[in-house]
Amino acid sequence: MKNFFGIKSLTGTSLRQITSLAHNMKSEARRNVSNRFLEGKTIPLAIRSFSPVVHIDVMSAIIKSGGYPLLLPQYSFDASVHPQDFAHTLSNHHQLIIMSDFGEEDIKIFTENSTASVMCSASKECNPIPVLSQFMSMIETGGTDESFVVSYIGNEEATLRSWVSLATILGFTLRLDMHHLSDQTLSMVAAANSAQPKANIVLTETLYELVKESNYIVIGDTRHPDFIHNKNLWHINASVMKDTKEGAVIIYSLTTLLKKFVDVDVLSKNVFPRIDASVNQEYLVRSLLLQLDS
Repeated sequence: MKNFFGIKSLTGTSLRQITSLAHNMKSEARRNVSNRFLEGKTIPLAIRSFSPVVHIDVMSAIIKSGGYPLLLPQYSFDASVHPQDFAHTLSNHHQLIIMSDFGEEDIKIFTENSTASVMCSASKECNPIPVLSQFMSMIETGGTDESFVVSYIGNEEATLRSWVSLATILGFTLRLDMHHLSDQTLSMVAAANSAQPKANIVLTETLYELVKESNYIVIGDTRHPDFIHNKNLWHINASVMKDTKEGAVIIYSLTTLLKKFVDVDVLSKNVFPRIDASVNQEYLVRSLLLQLDS
């Protein structure tokens, strides 16, 4: 794999390879097996907006793979530096570059003018690392070998689009809350549902419809002020979950959002297993780094 631009750039085969390799690395870590495939290499990180939720795992993945993360200062890629010159300078010294929070046009220009491999850890259009880590957690439950239903609770647009891309590639049923979606995301859903083969992305009116008959309920990132300040809009209680499939798994990456949107009675009864998918992010990044480095 030369470059990674998000989930939409993958095939079903390459996606499974990434998660399988990440699982192997996780198993190695548990056995204290070292895999320092980046030994002695410096990996520059061009990050416009630092997010501890993702970028700490990115830097940790580099270090545990034997490399050195070089966090570039913000002013090194401001408006005064053209992406073409930025790409040329970095690729003179490095074979692998990580970019985050750049627009698609900047990423395209950068890639076209760089001889190095480019890994896009996040952008204005996609947020692949948390989504892939959540999907890896689903695989680990053993419930993704046949048809399954995922309900995504969240409103962060880049993450939503990554879930739509994942459902489009793999063909599982994805349920989304239809409220507060941008026109761009709605257009992406419509295109996925009309493509061949067709995706099955369902837009729902109520929270009950959203989680009904689901195998996995993903508590995603939620930044819309309506949801941050009004807990009742997305509040999962026993009544909402009454027709969710028995043994449905709650997947989350942020503990604060799990506690915000899932009723304490649902959590305390342990009827629905819970998995913290954030522990998989480092291994997903290491898997991507290995495939881009080879």
